[in-house]
Amino acid sequence: MNKQTLIISSIMLLLGLGVGYWFSHSNHSEHHSTVMNMPKAAKKALFYRNPMNPKITSPVPMKDNMGMDYIPVYANDDGNSGAPTGTVKINPTIVQNIGVRTSQAHLEMLSKTMRTIGRVTYDEERVARLHPKYDGWVEKMFIDETGEHVHPNTMLLSIYSPQLVS
Repeated sequence: MNKQTLIISSIMLLLGLGVGYWFSHSNHSEHHSTVMNMPKAAKKALFYRNPMNPKITSPVPMKDNMGMDYIPVYANDDGNSGAPTGTVKINPTIVQNIGVRTSQAHLEMLSKTMRTIGRVTYDEERVARLHPKYDGWVEKMFIDETGEHVHPNTMLLSIYSPQLVS
């Protein structure tokens, strides 16, 4: 039983390789025949473009300084496109399948209203804390409103301390 399974799987493998080889050659030969059957007018190159720098062109085929062949640029098949020569065209079905979206560019102001919560507080770097080294109490405050601007050398409060008096 095991020997029979090995023989059948070997035959199936060889058959699969043969069919794959036949399909690959039949598709290649069809593609090659369609390229060869193209009309002469469509195959005539307008000019040749450097593969590394498309701005460099030549009227005849040649190689660049790295040994790469120049790429031929052919005439457009449909004269109604109005696109410059050498423009890449993609089949509309493929454009739809890959989800390409286009629109006209226009100038507009970028703005969006955002509503959020926040807390307004004082600047902690500009706060000074006074720590007296004696006991006492505040007799009179000269600045008594929160947020009132204070300049240097402004008297803030008056303190009474029995330690200082004695």
